[in-house]
Amino acid sequence: MGDLLQDLRIGLRSLSRTRGFTAAAIISLALGIGANSTIFSVVDAVLLRPLPYPAPAELFSLRANQSPPDLRDLREQSKTLQAVAGYAGHPFDLVSGDEPEQLMGTLVAGPLFEALQVQPVAGRVLTQDDDRPSAAPVVVISEALRQRILTGREAIGASLLLSGKSYTVVGVMPKSFRLPEGDSQLWAPLSTGYPEAVEARGAHFLTAVARVAKGAPAQLELDAVAQRLASLNPVDDRDLRFALMPLQERVTRNVRSSLLFLLCAVGLVLLVACANFASLLLARGAARRHELAVRAALGASRFRIVRQLLTESAILALAGGVAAALLAAWGLPALLSLDAAMLPQIASASVDWRVLAATAALAIGAGLFVGLLPALQISRLDVASALKDASPQASGRARMRSALVVAEVALAVVLLAGAGLVLRTLWNLRQTPLGFQPARVLTLRVDLPGARYTQVAQQTEFFDRLLAGVATQPGVQAAGIVSELPLGGNHLTHNALIKGAPPVLEGAEPEVGAHVVSGGYFPALQIPLLEGRLFDARDRADTAQVVIVNAAFARKFFSGRSAIGSRLRFSREEHPRWMTIAGVVGDVREALQDEQEPTAYVPYAQNGSPWHRWESLVVRAAPGAEAMLSRELKQQVWAADPQLPITLARPMEEVLSRSLAQRRLELMLLSLFAGLALLLGAVGIHGLVSYTVSRRTHEFGVRLVLGATRGRVLRMVLGQGLRLALLGLAIGTLVAVALGRLLSSLLFGVAPADPLTYAAIALVIGGTALAACWVPAARAGHIEPMAALRQQ
Repeated sequence: MGDLLQDLRIGLRSLSRTRGFTAAAIISLALGIGANSTIFSVVDAVLLRPLPYPAPAELFSLRANQSPPDLRDLREQSKTLQAVAGYAGHPFDLVSGDEPEQLMGTLVAGPLFEALQVQPVAGRVLTQDDDRPSAAPVVVISEALRQRILTGREAIGASLLLSGKSYTVVGVMPKSFRLPEGDSQLWAPLSTGYPEAVEARGAHFLTAVARVAKGAPAQLELDAVAQRLASLNPVDDRDLRFALMPLQERVTRNVRSSLLFLLCAVGLVLLVACANFASLLLARGAARRHELAVRAALGASRFRIVRQLLTESAILALAGGVAAALLAAWGLPALLSLDAAMLPQIASASVDWRVLAATAALAIGAGLFVGLLPALQISRLDVASALKDASPQASGRARMRSALVVAEVALAVVLLAGAGLVLRTLWNLRQTPLGFQPARVLTLRVDLPGARYTQVAQQTEFFDRLLAGVATQPGVQAAGIVSELPLGGNHLTHNALIKGAPPVLEGAEPEVGAHVVSGGYFPALQIPLLEGRLFDARDRADTAQVVIVNAAFARKFFSGRSAIGSRLRFSREEHPRWMTIAGVVGDVREALQDEQEPTAYVPYAQNGSPWHRWESLVVRAAPGAEAMLSRELKQQVWAADPQLPITLARPMEEVLSRSLAQRRLELMLLSLFAGLALLLGAVGIHGLVSYTVSRRTHEFGVRLVLGATRGRVLRMVLGQGLRLALLGLAIGTLVAVALGRLLSSLLFGVAPADPLTYAAIALVIGGTALAACWVPAARAGHIEPMAALRQQ
């Protein structure tokens, strides 16, 4: 212990005398470890941490969403599943205060709370008896909602008027409770919140949750149940399969690959930081050769010298770890303020003991393992030559430092390649033809409560009033409604039959996108009419049924001949009707990376189902009228129905931007990581070239005396740095191209070995290396020959 304390005192005293080196080493490690700690805190919360329910390993889901009847049949016929339930997000209107508001709730089908094994802080949870059509409407609310709207009142037994229906509060869930997906303020039975869907076997919208005992042969039983339901319901359940998967995998499947990709990328930053740390240690060791030789001459063993050097490395690493923890504590909130808030379970992310333990492990590893090789290299002293300030071992250390610099550059190239490919992907997505013009388009969501709008005629009358009022507003160029907004994340499909087409098996009809719209929707988004006509006032409930299809529909089903006048119907509607194709419009992308699929548009006035109570209003504003109209549109909605809340009021360009949120987050983080790696690589090149110039001062003086020009000396020094950069560039490019195939699923419109990306990287690396070498090269070019000769 005494020797260790002595090493610590000597190390602290030595490091305090070289403050520049100490600051550079700590900053280098803090950046590398801090970036890793920040990303690890996100990965830990989203991917590694168990779901916050008892026995989370027993919780499973089904890969595909399920319909209420299929899930109910599965619950009744399964013997191995301990509990099976489903849930789906659903908005509820609450009229209170100055304006009506919308609460995000959850519809519950089956014993969801029993499956999750969670308990309320007051009252009870929903049971299967609550999910009967004849049951009284009840609701469970969150503690936050109770505090906001029921302050000073007894929650249990209180009545809430939600979407025109009176619900009785039967339970309050704790503040910490959240479902695996979504963020809800209340939970209501499916049968009362969305009665139209209870018997809709073709409506697959429920996320399934099941608790399965360890070792139970559940999948075999589920396969048998699926086969039985398929035989009983050949139309709706023709391809039914209940594929079990861990619930946590279901929750994270859309973000897992991106997060692991970012974790690997930030790991490369740590490697660059460690290489830079090792290079700094070698440079400092070279400057301390005389001091260490004196220690050796006085009897210090090689082990004693290595221990002293490792102690100093550990001090630096621990200081870097503390700085990294502070950096992570600052960086995580900054990251969460960006698009990272969309990640599942991200609310639990924090710089807790797990993150601090990972930070400490990285710091200790950097101090001991990274510091060990430089310590061993430095401790190999030829005492006599070192005391005479000769340097027979300098070439070995120079080679090691050169290798570390090459490694730094190569790793920076890999990160730059990732950032460049994601940048090209984001650019390609932004340049993808949308099929519509989002500029100056305002949107807002209108959700008609089922309790007050039970009939299609009522819904049609409301939207007629709304569109008529909006059309009278100055600055409105066009206005319409659509059931699913493009790029909005929701998409509905139907199985379609084309009259006169070759017959297909029932249940195997081709699937097409389906939207309920008004005629003004197409001019509002400037979707071009290619053939025929748009919807107008003649398309009412009592007139001939018509439909508009997109160009992809016409290409797939009519192969070059006109689609106008042909007829189609949706095969799984409750009351199938033949509709005549009145027009063909241009293709519109529902999601940027998806292919444009065949799509059919139905006029809202002829919509035969009361399911489309949810519509988005889209309005094209005249130049400069957007701000004024964004206020007036809300007033028009309240003029048509003062009890309706306004939700998702945003420009169409914001909808487009949000659809790119995950890519933008990847690009920002990768660019940050690549910038850090490039900066550390530049520091490494600069340090190595500066060290070389200081060691070769006498040599340069001789060359100048013998006739070498200052320009030649300048080129020699620049050449050394550029050769290292080019070698790192070559190695990094090979590694990046090899790893690029793993990124194929994350890319769009760009190949993993994209020449333009790697050409840009070569320019960046070359320019950075040139800038890093210029100052020491210029210093070498201005050496005074006689002064340099006197240094020997």
